[in-house]
Amino acid sequence: MAIATDVDDHRNDVDDHRNGVDDHRNGVDDHRNGVDDHRNGVDDHRNGVDDHRNGVDDHRNDVDDPRNDVDDHRNGVDDHRNSVDDHRNSVDDHRNGVDDHRNSVGDRHQEVDAGP
Repeated sequence: MAIATDVDDHRNDVDDHRNGVDDHRNGVDDHRNGVDDHRNGVDDHRNGVDDHRNGVDDHRNDVDDPRNDVDDHRNGVDDHRNSVDDHRNSVDDHRNGVDDHRNSVGDRHQEVDAGP
């Protein structure tokens, strides 16, 4: 019976070994799944950081939009003032031209009145 016991012991040892191999494989799978979970967590974190950055950019744009509107308005006011100044200068140029014409006509009248 010693041989039968030795065979049974060997079979049990083989089963234990197979169970140990299965346990090891399961442990490796668990580790791989843990690594995948970690990678997914890192990706989720990166996506969250990107979302935050995009939110900050959106906020900055929201703040800049009214500022740009104010700047555009100020530029429009400046353009209007410059147009008014240009118009006034044109009026002054016209008046100076009229004065020059009157002076020229007056000079010519004096020459005519003075005679040859």
